[in-house]
Amino acid sequence: MPKVILDMDVGVDDSLAILLALRSPELEILGITAVAGNAPLENTANNVLRVLEAAGRTEIPVARGAAKPLIREPEAALHVHGNDGLGGAPVPQPTQMTFDERPAVQFISDIVMAHEPGEITLIPTGPMTNVAHLMREALDAFARLSSVVLMGGAFALTPYGHGNVTTVSEFNIWADPEAAAELVQADIPITAVGLDVTTDPSGSINPERHESLRNSADPYARVAGMISAQVLERFGVVNIHDAQAVALVIDPSLFQTETYPVEIITQDGSVRGQTIVDRRPGHRRGGGPEIAVATAVDGPRFLELLLGRLTQEA
Repeated sequence: MPKVILDMDVGVDDSLAILLALRSPELEILGITAVAGNAPLENTANNVLRVLEAAGRTEIPVARGAAKPLIREPEAALHVHGNDGLGGAPVPQPTQMTFDERPAVQFISDIVMAHEPGEITLIPTGPMTNVAHLMREALDAFARLSSVVLMGGAFALTPYGHGNVTTVSEFNIWADPEAAAELVQADIPITAVGLDVTTDPSGSINPERHESLRNSADPYARVAGMISAQVLERFGVVNIHDAQAVALVIDPSLFQTETYPVEIITQDGSVRGQTIVDRRPGHRRGGGPEIAVATAVDGPRFLELLLGRLTQEA
């Protein structure tokens, strides 16, 4: 059973990722950390508590992390996730849970150091700021991770691998490219689940699939339906980006991956946050870091997993 820590900027798709993880007996969730991204940290952290209380899982510890990128000012995605980050969904405010007072880096470090090396997988589904701080401030703990499975990037490896902030840049990487650039140089296994697969229509929630959530008798499904309703209304589809990163840890056979050296563009302008893979034969960096990049998803099987777990049918 993989032991995991979720690091999230909880907005719409992060919420569904939490719900999937909670309903997956393959995973042991050791804690959740919040980072600014889809919304300000105050909201993303509060949203973790809202989702956990709605799911009745108040035993999971939650810590707050970075309120801003490493060197930049924060820029949220409120136009997608709404002012509160949960699309204005009527999910009650938390009344039972409080935050662990440790900063996210100490929280993660303490958990990792209390386990054997290679036991814990870190799943960051927001900007990589907390992860970069972990590398800078607690490298010994970071090095003990089994792997990092992140949601981020647009690698131009599939027809869907274009940006969602600029033509080439995905939000999580664009929001803090310096943090992402540090992470992809790390010497531990890293897998990136990017827009190349998360925007594949075969793995997205269309109106018919959304209706099955909203009409379900299961509270997890109803919460997921409420939270994602605004995105569906605005865009006509709900791309479940972050839940795909969780799904890869649950069942790697849902995805195909290829391994490449990856460069993150940190300069300003239209290429900020671009994720570049070098696909040329014979041009890979000798001995340099490479990461696994998801290049295909079995969309129907992913949806079967997600919707089945949320409605307790799988």
